[in-house]
This record gives sequence, structure tokens and C-alpha cells, in this order.
Amino acid sequence: MGRNFSGKNNNMVNHLSPQSKPILMPAPRFACAVASDWRPYEKNTLRGFFDLELPSGLIIHGCTLHVKGDSKWVGLPAQKVVRAGGEVGYVAILEFTSRATTDKFRDLALEALKELGVDA
Repeated sequence: MGRNFSGKNNNMVNHLSPQSKPILMPAPRFACAVASDWRPYEKNTLRGFFDLELPSGLIIHGCTLHVKGDSKWVGLPAQKVVRAGGEVGYVAILEFTSRATTDKFRDLALEALKELGVDA
């Protein structure tokens, strides 16, 4: 696949010998995501900002909720950039590998917002 910063191969291959014991990962802390720190902010499709803790324990700060008609979607944090001429834009920091994964994340986040009391 590629090399990490130390120059070593970072392929995700299990190199355990038959004598090695598998490493057990801890169970997720919870089976659903938990939304917090809802900050309403309405502009165009944007309805507000929130943080989202995933079952893995990863916390994503600065998620956005968008609504247009019957469509709802969740935006991930992005890096603000100033282009030549002073134009402001945003560059993705995180992205999903497939539409199915994106949809699963959206559904998880919307359910977490609902549990928080946000009418999403």
C-alpha cells in the first residue's frame, strides 16, 4: 500500500505466527453514536453544528446538519482555505470510501441528534 513516516511498509496484513495469540479489541462503549454540543446556526441549508462520538470512541468536533426540502445530510469538518484573490473555500479533511458508508454515517448521526432533542 504505502510507507508510513518511519519508511516502513504500512500494509494492513496480519503477520502473526501460528504461535501468536490474537489481540482482542475492547468492545465499543455503546452501540450508537452520541451527539453533543448542539449549536444552532441557520444559513442556506445549514441548521447548526454539533459534536459526534462514535461507538469506536472517536469524537468528531464540528459536524454540520444541513436540510433542504425533505433531504437531510451531515457534513464533516473541513479546513478553511483562502485562494488566490482572497476567495474563501473549504477542503475536506475526512471522507468516506463509499456512498453506502456515507449514508450509514448520516443515519447514525441523525439518530444521535434526535436523541439529543434536535429536530433533524
